[in-house]
Amino acid sequence: MLSRKNEIDLDQSGSLSWAASSGYQIQLLKPTDDHEKEVATYKIVLVPIDVAHPEKGKPMIGIARQIGDKDARILLVGVVEKVPTFVASQLPKGLLENARELAAEELKAIANAAGIKPDYQVRSGNASNAILDIAKEQNVDIILIGSHKPGLQDYLLGSTAARVVRHAECTVLVAR
Repeated sequence: MLSRKNEIDLDQSGSLSWAASSGYQIQLLKPTDDHEKEVATYKIVLVPIDVAHPEKGKPMIGIARQIGDKDARILLVGVVEKVPTFVASQLPKGLLENARELAAEELKAIANAAGIKPDYQVRSGNASNAILDIAKEQNVDIILIGSHKPGLQDYLLGSTAARVVRHAECTVLVAR
């Protein structure tokens, strides 16, 4: 519920902006193919992409273009979850390395399809930890992370996006 101290604006491009009395500002942006922006603020935009859902990559890159400077670096990140040692010992040799290589190929294809220079990293491990580590190492200005409709497991364990929002040292924008 909004109080009188909150303001909501819809600009000419259709982007929704909400400024709360607490001083925080939230902007909801529509993905577009228009690469020209009037206001650009971020120089390094980190975009984690679940390569199991590559169709979500291009809209995320569209948003990254909207919020980034004209020459912004858009860094795509893919994470291959590690499996427990007792499971890994039962898997064929090289399976996890193949998964990393496939993830790298998918990120490169997503970048090419979106018309950006392929700038990506693939890590192994816990997704939220890997995203946060890369953000810190690369000194990113903003993390643009996708979210999904939460299921029961998210209420019990928390989603990757929620963990990134809670622990990031930079700005985080969550897109659905």
